[in-house]
Amino acid sequence: MFCNDRNAQMYLSFHRLYTYRALLRGS
Repeated sequence: MFCNDRNAQMYLSFHRLYTYRALLRGS
């Protein structure tokens, strides 16, 4: 899927931030 580690890290970071915001919103 991701050939570059940078893209993978950026995707993971973005996903974590999105999930964290979603959790805060849910609460």
